[in-house]
Amino acid sequence: MSHNEPRQFSFARQGKFDSIKYEEYIMPDNKIDHALMTKEELRDYLRISDSTLTLLIKREGLPYIKLRRKVLFRRSDIDKFLENRTHSESPEKKKKKD
Repeated sequence: MSHNEPRQFSFARQGKFDSIKYEEYIMPDNKIDHALMTKEELRDYLRISDSTLTLLIKREGLPYIKLRRKVLFRRSDIDKFLENRTHSESPEKKKKKD
C-alpha cells in the first residue's frame, strides 16, 4: 500500500465481511460523532490549538478520561462543559449600549 492510498479494513457485520475506508469509519461524513474522542479529534471539534486545549484541561477543568497513557474525552461531557460556559447578553446591557 502506498502512502497516499486510503487505508482499508474489513469488519464483520451480520456474518458478512465489508471493506470500507478507514477514514469513513472513524469520521463518517467528515463529522466527529463519537461517544469518545482523542485529543486530536477534540481539537478539530472545538477548532482550537493544542495549547488552548491544555489550558482548558488544567485551568478550566475540562473533563477527560485517562486509560493508562491514553486521554479520551466523552462528547456528552464536552457538550455540557460548553453549555455551562455559554453567555448571552442580558436585555439590560443591550439597552445601556443603545
